[in-house]
Amino acid sequence: MNQDKYTDRAKGFVQAAQTLALRENHQQFAPEHLLKALMDADVKRESIQTAWFSVHPVYDHRGESPRLQGYMATNTVTVRITELDEAGRVIDDAIRAGGDLSRFQGLSFGLERREEAVKRAREAAVVDAQRAAEQLAKAAGVAVGPVLHIAEIGAAAPRGPSASR
Repeated sequence: MNQDKYTDRAKGFVQAAQTLALRENHQQFAPEHLLKALMDADVKRESIQTAWFSVHPVYDHRGESPRLQGYMATNTVTVRITELDEAGRVIDDAIRAGGDLSRFQGLSFGLERREEAVKRAREAAVVDAQRAAEQLAKAAGVAVGPVLHIAEIGAAAPRGPSASR
């Protein structure tokens, strides 16, 4: 089953400013560069969505008591693309638009028409099971009877190297 879409999270434009007002001005400016880069890469506007936005104070902890230095804002967008062969170019363009401020959080894959794919997979599984049952029955010198039980069992996602230790 081929995956027909991917989602990337470009955690872009993490910036610091001395005042919240200045921080907001940066935030209004920076996402425009990202949006333009994505749209120039033929990503549809409806496929770009804000996933997370936060502003928090940044303190200097050197000295006797913490001193407010300014504010840090993070603007994370989710980009949905159906042309998998374009993924690398879109990611490169988005990161280039943000420059040193860009953070890329990774990809997630999924199916656009999941129900249709699951239906086809189930039908193929039944055909394969019938074929295997007939082969085993023939080797054992018996006939295949009616289906007595069918169970659908999902598979867990593969674990990464660190999870298997």
